[in-house]
Amino acid sequence: MILVDREAAQHYVSAGIWGKIPLDGILARNASVRPNTVALVDRGDRVGWRRTIPSEMTWRQIDHMVSAVSALFLDFGLKQDAIVAIQLGNTAEALIAHLAALRAGLIPVALPLIAREHELKAAFERIAPLAVITGTRIGPNDHCDLMMRVAAEILSIRHIFAFGDAVPDGVCSLNEALLPNASSEGGNGAPRPGNPADHVAIATLANWDSRLEPVARSHNQWLSAATEVILNARIGPDAALATTLLPSSLAGIACGLGAWLLSGCQLILVMPLTSAAFCREIGGLAATHLVLPGKLAHLAARLDPERRTRLIRYWCSPEAFDPAQGSVHADTTMTDVVSLDEMALTAGSGRRTLVLPIAPVDSPVDDAEAGIEADTSAPQAALLTARMPGAMVRAGSGLMPGALMSGALLLGGPQVPTAPLRAGDTDFDESYRFAPHPDGFRETGLRCRRVDDGPPMLAVQGHRTETFVTGGMAVGADSLDTVFRAYDGFADAAAASVADPLFGERIVAAVVPKPGMDCSLAAFRAYLRRIGVAPYMVPDRIIAVAEIPRTGTGSVLRSAIATSLAA
Repeated sequence: MILVDREAAQHYVSAGIWGKIPLDGILARNASVRPNTVALVDRGDRVGWRRTIPSEMTWRQIDHMVSAVSALFLDFGLKQDAIVAIQLGNTAEALIAHLAALRAGLIPVALPLIAREHELKAAFERIAPLAVITGTRIGPNDHCDLMMRVAAEILSIRHIFAFGDAVPDGVCSLNEALLPNASSEGGNGAPRPGNPADHVAIATLANWDSRLEPVARSHNQWLSAATEVILNARIGPDAALATTLLPSSLAGIACGLGAWLLSGCQLILVMPLTSAAFCREIGGLAATHLVLPGKLAHLAARLDPERRTRLIRYWCSPEAFDPAQGSVHADTTMTDVVSLDEMALTAGSGRRTLVLPIAPVDSPVDDAEAGIEADTSAPQAALLTARMPGAMVRAGSGLMPGALMSGALLLGGPQVPTAPLRAGDTDFDESYRFAPHPDGFRETGLRCRRVDDGPPMLAVQGHRTETFVTGGMAVGADSLDTVFRAYDGFADAAAASVADPLFGERIVAAVVPKPGMDCSLAAFRAYLRRIGVAPYMVPDRIIAVAEIPRTGTGSVLRSAIATSLAA
C-alpha cells in the first residue's frame, strides 16, 4: 500500500534523501555485512514469561528469527497489506514482530502498551486488524486474556499470536519461531511493485481531537525520522544505543528500531518496571547513547556524573519540553527529541526554545518578498520545515519588522505523513491534518509564532485544544470529559490537572454528583477500570462542584477548576 505522492517520492530519491531498501531489507543487509557482530542486547527480566532467546543476538540471528516468524505469518494465510496490531513492551520480541510483519508484506500497527479495552476497541474499529500480536503476561497484566475479550467484539480479528509461557487455547505461540532450528523457508512475502521503500511500513496511533487516528509512514519516511535523530545525536556504527522508550510511537520507533537499523549500531533495550530497577539497569549500562523520557534525565545525570553517555531526552509534546531538566554539564552531550503531535519529530542540541526553519513559499506572499530567505542548507531544514499560513510579512505592510504573529503550524519534509490509512470504519471522518496543502505540507494540532530575530523561524507553542501531559502520554482534555461524563453517578463532569514534578501533570475530575448515587473516587476509579480505561486517564482526585464552569459557548473553564483545587 502506497500513501506517498509519486512526484514527491521521486524528488526525495533524486535528492539522495530516500532510498529503495525497506526496513527489513536493511536488516538483511546488515546481517550480510556484519553477520557475527552483536546487534541487539536485551537483558531485561521477562516479567510474565521465561526467556526463550539469548540476551545478546547477532545480526544473523535476528535476521533468521525475523524470517522464521514471517514464514509463520504467511503459513497462517495472512495476505499482503493485511493489518496486524502489535502490543508488546520494549523487548527483542517486539522488534522481531514488527520486522517479521514487514517481511511478510503486512502492515504492523504499534499499540501503546498501556492501552486497555476502552482504547483498544476504539482503535480496532478504526484499523480493522486481521491479527494481533502480544505477550501472555506483561508485568501484572494478562494480555492474552485482554486481547481475547476484545477480539470477541471486533469481528475483523481472525488470529491472536503471543510470546510467553502457557499460551492459552485459541492463541498461537510464536516462541518456537525464535529457536535456532526454526524453519525460515518461505519467509519472504510477495514482491512489492515499484519502490518497495515507498510502501506503508509501520503505523502508530495518535490521539487527535478525542479520537484515535492511525498515522502511517512508508519505510523511507521512518528512515527520515531516524536520520533526524542520528545526525543530531551523532550515532555511528560503533555506537551502543540504549533506549527506554516503548516501540509504539514515532519517537520510540525512530530512536530505537529506525536509528539501530540505519546506523548499524548496537541496540540495548531497557524496560524497567520500577524506579529502583531503572536506576539499577541504567547504572550498569555500557552505552554511548541513552534515550529516556526528559523528566527522568536527572536520574541518568546522577548515575553518570561525568556524562560519558550522550543523553537523548524525549518529550512527548511541545508542552512537555523543558530544556533545563537534568542539564548539568555541557549541552553538547545532550540531544532533545520532541514529538510534534505524532506528525513529525524534531531533534537538536543545546536549544532553549523549540524552533523550526521556515520553508520557502512559492507565492506572492512569502519570505522572499519580504527580503528574507530561509536557511535550507542545514540538515534539519532538509528533513523538516514548517509554515504558518496567513502569517507571512508582505513587503510594504504596516507590520513592524520583527513582529511576532501566531497561527497554525504546518509541517513538510520527508518524514511527514501525507495521507490517512484507509481501513476499518469507512464512515470515520478524516483528520484535517491530512487536508492537502501546497508542496505536501500538512497541518498539526499545534500552534506556532513567527520569530524574526535573525533567520526566519517558527517557535512551536502548544496544542490548539487543551492537552494534558501525564507520565509521558499526551491526552486531549475533551476526550477525558467524554469518558468522565459517561459515569452514571455524575450529572456533569470535566477534567483538569495539577502539576507534578515527575509525571508533569496528574489528572483530576470536577464532578456534579447525582443525588443518592455513589460518587466516591473509589467507585469512579473502579468503573473506569471495569470499562477498560487506560491507567493514565484515571484521575487521582475528585472535586465535587455545584456546576462545571463554562464560557458562553460551552467551553470548560479549566482555570476556574484549578482555582477551586488550589483553594
